[in-house]
Amino acid sequence: MARARRSYTRDSRGRFASTPGGGKKAPSGLPKRSPRKAGTPPPKRRGLVTQRAAVKRASAKLKGLDTSGSYSGALKQRAQKGAVTRAANRLKAAEQRGRIRIKDSNSVAGGRRSGIIAKPRLAQPQTAKAKTKPARPKRTAEEQARRDLIATGLRKLPKEKRARAIAMRREMEGRTAAPGEPKPRMTQKERWLNRANVSERAAQRNMERVAEIERRHAPYRGDIAFNTQPGRIPQRERMIREQDRAFELRKKAREQLQRAQELRNLATTNKGDAERKRQAERDAVTVEKGSRISTIMYGPGVVVRVNKKTVSYQIGQTGFVVKVDKSWVQGI
Repeated sequence: MARARRSYTRDSRGRFASTPGGGKKAPSGLPKRSPRKAGTPPPKRRGLVTQRAAVKRASAKLKGLDTSGSYSGALKQRAQKGAVTRAANRLKAAEQRGRIRIKDSNSVAGGRRSGIIAKPRLAQPQTAKAKTKPARPKRTAEEQARRDLIATGLRKLPKEKRARAIAMRREMEGRTAAPGEPKPRMTQKERWLNRANVSERAAQRNMERVAEIERRHAPYRGDIAFNTQPGRIPQRERMIREQDRAFELRKKAREQLQRAQELRNLATTNKGDAERKRQAERDAVTVEKGSRISTIMYGPGVVVRVNKKTVSYQIGQTGFVVKVDKSWVQGI
């Protein structure tokens, strides 16, 4: 039996066309659309009126949905919301395209037909000369110092806090002289005292803020219903945030006071103060050979030798002889 003859014909796009005679089928996956004829204008974009109508229809359909609290109804509502959003975006894009100036239908200008969208006019370069800025006045030493401080980390502070921080820094560094006057020379101990004063004042301001917060929260301190009622209460949430802030301010004030005390100890300590204090404790001790003494480290014992700064004594429990400083001695 003779086999049917195959024919290989191609369409205008170069694809294999299916023929009644058993020709080869077109490859799958390609779009099955007829080619656009020569001279046919491309499809027009949807106008503003059509876009507005699409938005109205999508919105009306969204309002008419009956969710009834079901899961499928919620999914439909969510999908329709997406359709409304997409329609609104398309309308917005169409309005953006329509901002180009449209010529009047009764006039023909520039050799163009009426009703055609014209190209936007380009901005003409400015021919006027730019105004020259006046020369900036020369900065003083104080202004330059203030700008340097702001550049090192005070830029993010508010105006009042920035001014206070600048004044505090100038006081700590001893730069309290007026512009043009010589800066007074300060010792390291004087700078430590200035920093201690600044820290104490800052701690005092923080404690005043804590006292103000506690004063505002005093009416709610014993209100059990207000503090234990379930649910969200905005006033209670604000109060909790302010209490957390008060806790942080109190902690910061303690650290500032501790730092101020350390700076004062540094400023009031001189070389040899510890040795003079230890020598005064030695002079207050009067022991002789055979006296019974005690120390925190070795316990009680009997003195076997007395030196100028130390004393040797025999420990009662072990019988060993140890030498300790007289400032360690505790009488029995």
